[in-house]
Amino acid sequence: GPRAPPTTLDQEDVAGGKIPRHGFRLRLCQRNANICSRCHWMEGCIGCTIPDDDRPTVVKDGDTVTVDWHLAVLRERFRSGELGAVTRHRSVEQIAKMESSPITLEACVDAFAKKEKIPEAFCSKCKDLKSCVKEMSLWRLPPVLIIHLKRFQFTQYSRRKLRNQVVFPLNGFDASRIVAPSDDTPDGADDAPAGRNPLNVDGRSEFLYDLYAVVNHLGALSAGHYVASVRVPPPGGGAPVPGAGRSRWKCYNDAQVTDLDEADVVDPSAYILFYIRRDVRGLALEDV
Repeated sequence: GPRAPPTTLDQEDVAGGKIPRHGFRLRLCQRNANICSRCHWMEGCIGCTIPDDDRPTVVKDGDTVTVDWHLAVLRERFRSGELGAVTRHRSVEQIAKMESSPITLEACVDAFAKKEKIPEAFCSKCKDLKSCVKEMSLWRLPPVLIIHLKRFQFTQYSRRKLRNQVVFPLNGFDASRIVAPSDDTPDGADDAPAGRNPLNVDGRSEFLYDLYAVVNHLGALSAGHYVASVRVPPPGGGAPVPGAGRSRWKCYNDAQVTDLDEADVVDPSAYILFYIRRDVRGLALEDV
């Protein structure tokens, strides 16, 4: 239905006026609970009111439902000693556990590529706003796949570093999950990729990648330090050998280079991941 007009602090009935049926109003806000999740921040809305009726209300991911008490009811019934007598719904603990639990790289990629409904997208053909669905996919997989993890979160009111543990595979990362199906052929997709690749691969025949380097960010949002973990060739030369327990890793920390145990490569400080496709692993850099 039509969106309710913004609720701003300068309105006389924002916390007063007619007492609601239950003594409070429900509003849709962002996570910080002091700005509307529906209106543009420049409108100054403190949260669109959820109608007091039997119709369902769509609550989106990231929304917070706030309880806005009427001032008269608050003055009459408020007891500060009862603030601690709040029953936490089981979903609160579930969300807290979910945010502190490790997440796989595959889950991150799936979330990045999942279909997203856009209610008002501008159509360049009909010159109007239309409802559409956006989906991310790749037609050709690159020889080198660089994955940038979102470690820094910026909102209107806060900035923080995300320290969630992302579990990523050292060998055999399957990127087929983000490859477009063959029946979705884009314009120009049949053109052979340019380059001097002697294998003449098309980027659609091999889906497995092996990790060869990680950039780690140590510290906080305001100050930090970068180090690199790199898979190095075996003694005597040749390409790095993938496989559990068979790889040699080095940690490059400014001028210091130290051995790194393979079990320590997956770390919460991982920031940028570098994968190489298996069918080009043995090529020289200038041939990739």
